[in-house]
Amino acid sequence: MSRRTPFCATFGDRRPTDRNYFLAAVEKFVVDLARGDARPGLRIIYYQRREGVWEMTWPDDGRAPFLYGPSKRPGDTDVLRTRVGGHEIFEDS
Repeated sequence: MSRRTPFCATFGDRRPTDRNYFLAAVEKFVVDLARGDARPGLRIIYYQRREGVWEMTWPDDGRAPFLYGPSKRPGDTDVLRTRVGGHEIFEDS
């Protein structure tokens, strides 16, 4: 997986605890992608309201929608994060 920075416009607005949950979840997700699966605890689900968008969740209503994209390195998966937050990030979806 290509390791892009998790910081997007909404990341800095989150409480430090939320940011720590998110960063821990991303580390697990990177390992899972390399293995070719996703652990149930990350709750990776397809977001029904937008084609091609997936969502990762974590405790305290944490949400991070993302897209899979082509990687610059053959055999890798690139994950493009769109937002980090709670349910409020979907209000304009």
